[in-house]
Amino acid sequence: MNQFHKLISAGALATALFITGCDKQKMEVEPSIAMLSQDAQPAGSYSVTFTGTTYSISSQSTTFTYVVAPANGATFDISHFNMTLPCLNADGTYKYTASDVFNVTVVSGGNTFTGLTVTNTEGGGNGTCDLSGVPNFFKIDNFSGARNSTDSYTISFSLPGHVGTSTGTAWVKYSTICQPVSVTVPGCEIVEITSSCSFSQGFYFAKPLDNNGKVEWPMTSVTVGGTTVTQSEGALLWDRYKGKAGNVYARAFFQAASIQLSFASNNYTGPGQYDPNDATKGSVSADVALINELLSSINLKSTTAITALPLIDQLALQAAAGRIGAWIGANPC
Repeated sequence: MNQFHKLISAGALATALFITGCDKQKMEVEPSIAMLSQDAQPAGSYSVTFTGTTYSISSQSTTFTYVVAPANGATFDISHFNMTLPCLNADGTYKYTASDVFNVTVVSGGNTFTGLTVTNTEGGGNGTCDLSGVPNFFKIDNFSGARNSTDSYTISFSLPGHVGTSTGTAWVKYSTICQPVSVTVPGCEIVEITSSCSFSQGFYFAKPLDNNGKVEWPMTSVTVGGTTVTQSEGALLWDRYKGKAGNVYARAFFQAASIQLSFASNNYTGPGQYDPNDATKGSVSADVALINELLSSINLKSTTAITALPLIDQLALQAAAGRIGAWIGANPC
């Protein structure tokens, strides 16, 4: 798989200190709707389980996944699936709408459904599945695919950006029933809190115990990709590679490590994502994350020869390291 399309799970970014929504976005309070809890499903109903999110660095999008399973003897096929999108912008408009939903997949019994569509309409006052009073939701429609009556459905879809979660409602439509369930739904965009400056790689690695009298790392070790070093090991690594300007792996390691160490120095725990609305802070965190991914199989402390990455990944490392260097130059501590 092309490294550019590797997906980073939400847990992999948990080292970053972040908040969701911030003061520019807020969650809408949904209208009162009779909910079915996961523990009290009526006969012939379906359970809806949120299984998590996956954030893609390369596509800058978040994928949400759900398992819809028959409960209490349900045998009907699902015809469509609805879900609320409650995040509001500061001006009262919705952050995400049905038109933002993409990359929809539905799999059941090993079969991938085709012909799926996404709309923002459901029912029309006919009483079967009337959502005319629900202000913002999307519908995945035209489920068509072979399945056994006991098979569950795995439903996934994507939204642009790094999206958090909230509490909302999903509706499962089967036969003449439109079943609402309270479930985790897409929330507002995650805006991570980050440092606004960085020291250089030379500050931390060239003379790590002699700059400005004494430089002490803010943490006992730093990890980039498959390489973890303490402060003393980092000094030895610098001595090994400092004369090899063409070593793209080492340059990328030192640049990404400098960002991570600098953020920790400012009481932040890792490479966060800068507010895209702040033009003074670029997207250096995305480059740090990309370097971590591309170097995941490389340990620079190893005494054996490094297995070269594909040229396209080497070029990506070189570009990311260059952007980090430029950012550090423009935002020195």
